[in-house]
Amino acid sequence: MNGRPVFGNKTETEEWEAVQRIDRAKDKVKALSDIIVKITLSDGPVHSAILTDVINRVAEHNDVDDWENILKDMVAKKRPQDTRPVLAAAEYCVKMGRADLAKEYLDTVKETSDVPMACVAWAKYLDLIGDAKGAVRQLYTAISSDPCCREAYLMLEKLDPENDWEDLMACECIWAKEPFDEPPEKNTPEHDLYGIYREWFVDGGEKATHAQTLLTNHKLFNEGESMFLTVRARMAVSERDWTVAEKMYSAATAGRRVGPAMLCEIAEMYAAQGDYGKALSKYRDAEASDPGSARVAMGLIDSYTGLGKVNEAVEVTKEFLPSETSGYDAYLHVADILLKKGYLDEAYSNAESVFTTYPNDCRTSVLLSRISMARGDTVSARNQAKDAVHADPKDPEALAHMSKVCLAGGDIKSAVKYGRKAVKYGPSNVNAHISLMEAYRQSGDSGKTISECQAVLALDGSNTEASDTLASLQFEASQRTRTEDLSSKIEGEDAFVQKLSDLIAAGDYDEALTLCSTHESQFGGLAIVRRLRGNAEYALGQYAKASASYASAVAVQQDAETWYSKGMADEALGDLESAESSYDRAIMMDIKNDKYWISKGCVQEKKGDRAEAVKSFNRAIELNPVSSYALARKAAIFAEEGRYEDALHYLSMAGMVEPNNDAIYALRMKICLKASRYREVIDIGTKLLRSKSEPDDTIVYCIVQAYIGSGDTSGAEKVLEKPLRNNPESEILMRASRDLYVAMSRNDEIIQVCRALLRVAPHDRVTKKDLADALFRTGKGEEAASIYASLSESASSEKIDDAGSMKDPEANMAVARSLMEARDYVGAGKMADRALNADPNNTDYILFRASLYRVSDSARIAEAYLSQNIQRTLRPPRCTFTQATCA
Repeated sequence: MNGRPVFGNKTETEEWEAVQRIDRAKDKVKALSDIIVKITLSDGPVHSAILTDVINRVAEHNDVDDWENILKDMVAKKRPQDTRPVLAAAEYCVKMGRADLAKEYLDTVKETSDVPMACVAWAKYLDLIGDAKGAVRQLYTAISSDPCCREAYLMLEKLDPENDWEDLMACECIWAKEPFDEPPEKNTPEHDLYGIYREWFVDGGEKATHAQTLLTNHKLFNEGESMFLTVRARMAVSERDWTVAEKMYSAATAGRRVGPAMLCEIAEMYAAQGDYGKALSKYRDAEASDPGSARVAMGLIDSYTGLGKVNEAVEVTKEFLPSETSGYDAYLHVADILLKKGYLDEAYSNAESVFTTYPNDCRTSVLLSRISMARGDTVSARNQAKDAVHADPKDPEALAHMSKVCLAGGDIKSAVKYGRKAVKYGPSNVNAHISLMEAYRQSGDSGKTISECQAVLALDGSNTEASDTLASLQFEASQRTRTEDLSSKIEGEDAFVQKLSDLIAAGDYDEALTLCSTHESQFGGLAIVRRLRGNAEYALGQYAKASASYASAVAVQQDAETWYSKGMADEALGDLESAESSYDRAIMMDIKNDKYWISKGCVQEKKGDRAEAVKSFNRAIELNPVSSYALARKAAIFAEEGRYEDALHYLSMAGMVEPNNDAIYALRMKICLKASRYREVIDIGTKLLRSKSEPDDTIVYCIVQAYIGSGDTSGAEKVLEKPLRNNPESEILMRASRDLYVAMSRNDEIIQVCRALLRVAPHDRVTKKDLADALFRTGKGEEAASIYASLSESASSEKIDDAGSMKDPEANMAVARSLMEARDYVGAGKMADRALNADPNNTDYILFRASLYRVSDSARIAEAYLSQNIQRTLRPPRCTFTQATCA
């Protein structure tokens, strides 16, 4: 992460550039000597990178006479917090065979920001004095901090030849996407491991499938060898299978001391799935043993930022960036985070430090331009974007950003030009294609915009910007075509009704409503058209509008099926009173239709009127003895009342009518679960699962509950394992695992699954209670107490809101007017009252309500109602003093 060094001022930058120019000097020894003298005579401390580089250059020459004094002078110029120059000096002393001098330097390092370098330096010293075991211990610590530390692996090959270190280094370099040397063929477990890494992460395709087979069949994987479990975890991370990844990391690290690099790796897994709290915890653990690690510091910054704790992230940057382990990548990464969070001054300061060190750097110029754009300084933004393109005319990121800057300034032609160049030089660069997509979109070229959207999605299938743009363009195109088609004149009622019916049958509900709208004056008064319009509105979930359309249809022509449709719309809207009334009207017109009785029974059941619901279902069964739905609903009501034997009797009858209906058996399974008939639940559930191509989570849940109820937790665990692995985000399966872990008293698992469940269902009181109990049992009383308190508060403040759609006064009035046309004055009055509850001072609503009283022969009530409400509504407003003159 550290990369090239970044200096705080121009003087240090010039010193660094002078050291780098040694490579081009004719007399390199003299050039190096001049630099040493200049540094020795300079005022104040010198940056660690400069001193370390000078010491390493001295080490390259074996004929330097005064090397001891040079080392002493260079180390004396270091900053107090730096240790790399001291460690480099110690390594040089080892090279020269001076163990005593090396030990003196190493003993001065009490804490270091570069653990791998310190460990390698100690290992070299210990190897020199003959302590090979001590050296190996230091090298193990080095690779636990930096798994790609090449110098450590090279020493381990010599000092610990029992392990195949060459293959292990190649594996870690593959995972870290670092360059690696192809190791020769060997008959070692480490080489087998390398083959798996190579085929999965490098070759891919069919080789990846082969790699997975090799791994699962390998003896050491099945024996739980840590290295093989780790590669399985990494394979899962590459597939974003977080459940398997977490399980494998846990198994790989169980019973072992976990090094900072592995802690960071696990933290990165949590961060990738958005769990920044767990990520932060792991980074904090890593910080305890490797406080100066750039990877740890950047992880802390990212985690704090992900948690919204930007101030804490800024504090970490202030401490980390001046350290010797930070550098070019770290500075730009931090600046980018600060920019995204709106800390523009801090972002600019960090980017400017990099620019001072590397004034012609393309990437830094792009970042400075982005900051200027955020500040609204479009002139500076354009100039800095030009600097970036000038620094590297073929850099796709610079060209893509230049395109965006031009687009922001309204220069669409230049935006397209730079966007095309970005794609030319970066055909696989997502940002390049996005910049060109945006430019084409602004130019109005839909065809080319769609082409670029498709190119982006081919590279990044989850890119929402491209998918949203593509969907928008395709919708606009289809709408234009549809509108042109729907606006064309249609001759004759039959042709119109047929076209409208065809659109609804094809699922083109929006187009059906557009057709109704464009031909309202011609065919809008027909009952069949109003009913079909209601069907389209119902299909789109516009239940209030659908109810009004059905009511307007029966106002023109009374029809049982239309009343039934209105009842369905009212029921979907949550207006159970109106729904039952509509079903009653349908029954009055067709008393022998069992479907109407069933719907009426369902509404009565929802209202809690179970006795009347049973009567309605009985009537449906009398009319149609083979009505399995009526039998099943009657069974469900009996089950709710605890009459399980009666419920199962009626379900048996329903099963005889429809022996292949899985829904009946699923209901029987649920009732058996309530009745504690666990063996029957397991038998039915198992048969149902066999009949389905994919597991049904609800069935799995019931089987798990039956096993728990019968005391067979191992059986429950077996049933749950595979479905949960295949669908770890399933809320109902997480509930099943929560109940299982509670039954097994596995507190750690309870805490884990409850936290995951609360991310999906944050107000689930049962889950909160189980979490609090588990936390309390594991000694985390403070957090448990907080959750208990929140449960008490929520219990006292819970309220049930009315359905949002019922709060729309205009929708309610539309229904009321239609019901009045249909002469349903009672229903119209109810809907008008609801509209007035939402908007009590609306004069139109008041007048309409009064007219309802009149037509229902309540003229005296109407006059009293008007007298009370109109006077209140028309009361003059209080005069307020404004700039206008009051007469």
